[in-house]
Amino acid sequence: MAITIRKKASTKAKVKPSWKRKVKVVFAWASILGMVGFMGASVVAYQKLEKAKLLVPDLPGMIEQLNTRPSKIYSADGELLYSIQTEYRKAVSYGDIPEMVRNAMLAAEDKRFYEHSGVDAIALVRIAVVALKDREASQGGSTLTMQIAKRLFTSDKQTLDRKLDDMALAVEIEKQFTKDQILALYMNQVFFGERAYGISAAADVYFGKTLEELTIAEAAMLMRCVRRPSDENPVRNLEVAIKNRNVVLAIMREEGMITSAEYQSAKSEPVKLADQRPRAVTGSKVHPYFVDYVLNELAKKKIDISAGGYEIKTTLKTKYQRIAEKGVDKWIDRLKGYRVNQMAMLVTDENGRIVAMVGGPDYDKSEFNMIWMGPGRQLGSSMKPFVYLTGLDRGIYSEGSTISTKPIRKSGTREYVKGGANRGNISIASALAGSNNTAAARAIEEVGEQNTLNMCRRSLGFRRSNLMAVQSLSLGSGEVYMTEVAEAYSVLQSHGDRYPTYAIERVIYPDGREESLAPKKARAVVDSASAEYIDLALRQVVTSGTGRAASGVRNARGKTGTTSDHKDAWFCGYTDKLVGLVWVANEQIIDGRPSTQPMRGLFGGEGPARVWNDIMGDIQKEVGEKSRSFGRMPNVSTSAPDEDETDPDNTTPDEPVEVPEQPEDQVTPVVDPDDTGDGGSTPPATNTTGTTGGGNTTGGGNQGGGEDVVYVSVCADSGQRANAYCPETVRRPFFKGSEPKGGCPLHGATAEVPDGSIVITVDWLRDVRYTYSERKQSHVSQPHRSASVVDLLRNFDFAAVVASNRSRG
Repeated sequence: MAITIRKKASTKAKVKPSWKRKVKVVFAWASILGMVGFMGASVVAYQKLEKAKLLVPDLPGMIEQLNTRPSKIYSADGELLYSIQTEYRKAVSYGDIPEMVRNAMLAAEDKRFYEHSGVDAIALVRIAVVALKDREASQGGSTLTMQIAKRLFTSDKQTLDRKLDDMALAVEIEKQFTKDQILALYMNQVFFGERAYGISAAADVYFGKTLEELTIAEAAMLMRCVRRPSDENPVRNLEVAIKNRNVVLAIMREEGMITSAEYQSAKSEPVKLADQRPRAVTGSKVHPYFVDYVLNELAKKKIDISAGGYEIKTTLKTKYQRIAEKGVDKWIDRLKGYRVNQMAMLVTDENGRIVAMVGGPDYDKSEFNMIWMGPGRQLGSSMKPFVYLTGLDRGIYSEGSTISTKPIRKSGTREYVKGGANRGNISIASALAGSNNTAAARAIEEVGEQNTLNMCRRSLGFRRSNLMAVQSLSLGSGEVYMTEVAEAYSVLQSHGDRYPTYAIERVIYPDGREESLAPKKARAVVDSASAEYIDLALRQVVTSGTGRAASGVRNARGKTGTTSDHKDAWFCGYTDKLVGLVWVANEQIIDGRPSTQPMRGLFGGEGPARVWNDIMGDIQKEVGEKSRSFGRMPNVSTSAPDEDETDPDNTTPDEPVEVPEQPEDQVTPVVDPDDTGDGGSTPPATNTTGTTGGGNTTGGGNQGGGEDVVYVSVCADSGQRANAYCPETVRRPFFKGSEPKGGCPLHGATAEVPDGSIVITVDWLRDVRYTYSERKQSHVSQPHRSASVVDLLRNFDFAAVVASNRSRG
């Protein structure tokens, strides 16, 4: 018989925890968490208070600094160049602030000021409730003491950590200062808009009154400006300012500070603002072109010194600066005969520091600083060294390389680039010394236009300049800035390192912090051997090439530059200790706007090189740079060099001459024969002073310069009397007896021209009497450049001209 045993079911029911037990558990955990939170908060509070104790003792000194110190800019040798403080302050003591004005401030900003200890707990709870109710953060709750802490010690960042810092500082400030002292401090420091800091300054700025003269309505309007001083002050937005005034008046009535009658009277009072407001306190600028540049550099770095308290230490050497300013004044006057009325000069030391800057001839007439303002200027042949440097650096050229000077076709056209003699193959040094345009154009074809542009931008520092990868880059097309040109030439001076051009050594902030703004040099941006070769080549430019007028300066190296139609002329040079750039031009006002017009045949090797020689020579005496010997140009060729190689320049620049001042009304314009009818003007007779090359007349008569001046057509490349084959000629004035005697040695009948080309002589063009309208407008009497023949004849009846002049060849 099977026996089945069954487990007895338990009759005991499961006991569920009561609600009281749940409450006890939650309360226990909350207590634990609360204690942990309280302990953590206590640690944070203790740390914040200890930090505040260290900061608050500095409060009086910080206030004194803010009240009294303007920002100042100093030269490297300690001369004050400029001071500024746009913050307008008029500090007053607590006793000088009327009770009604104090009450208006308390009503507007902190009505429980005399009841709390730096932190208004009631206001914080109210803000927290509003934040929970509206589900968004609410700003506010800062007492006057917390606002002082934020202004002087912390920042404007809206973070919990910053708020805790403000609270700790406020508690500590209240321990060390009385309520009246804190209120007076706040009312003297707070910003009211329109440059006014402090209540006394605000009363003067907005109403032209002292504190005692303010009405209740005016005081209430001022106090509400504190919240949004730049947007809601009565000057910027009178309607909003009146509404804000009425809010403050209502609080004053509720707090028993004014009666209902006073409230009604103040609320209906019309607003009468001051007719004039105090100006910013600024000193006159010493060496203003440089000071403007420094202010611009500070602005780019987001450093606003206008509030006061800053010290700026710059790189300017005042002795060098005065030499440069005096030199520019002198040479502007001396070069008037060339129609030069604009000049700029920049000098840096071997580390890139700007030691002298003259941005124009007269700051009082024009504050425009050509060195860094505007669209920049074309550099002309002063760009050529960087084309050859690119070839050497990339291994396309070597020290023994030669470049063909045979005319080449311009990219995308049927025109030929010609400039300088066709002397076959010449060295890079020869091409630079003689400033051969054809060689430079051929070099950029061989090196690569994009490679050259990359070198300029990445290695040489042409970041802001407007350069493009085109063939004409080799001849200086594209606008550049002198600060970047100086940086590029520093690469050659240092044999491969680049020293950025800069004007500010360091900034000392109002709180005493110092920051260096001196940039670091860029090491080995190009191959040192390549840079050294170009450096030696530029030495030959000065000793035996187009830059001989600058040879009076010790250890001088450099490159001349002249742009189309003589609108810009440059000399960019350096020594072992200095880099110096000179630029000249002729600026005229046409139709109310400045326009650069042609100068009277001035080349970079003439005026700018002579200016550079004069000014840099005087500065070099102050520097104390000694002469040194230079190595010979490396020559790996085993064949005997031709005449051009032994004398790489083979050019004879003009003898230095003083050009007499010639007023504009004495310049004889070019006149077509058809324009000289009855009553028309007839060109003066030409006194021939000599002929060269096939009987071609190249001399010029005395045109408006008196009996002591003669005009001669000279070659733009050699500076000697032009012949029929010179690609670029110009008519220049000389004192009688000082004019060039020899003919051009660079261009002649043996010069090669491409097959099928037509040789058009200067006299042939003169006989045709076809004149550019630009030449007519500028009234410059000079022959046309055959390099622009295609442009000149593009719309001309060429066949008819050739047929009528066939006998002339």
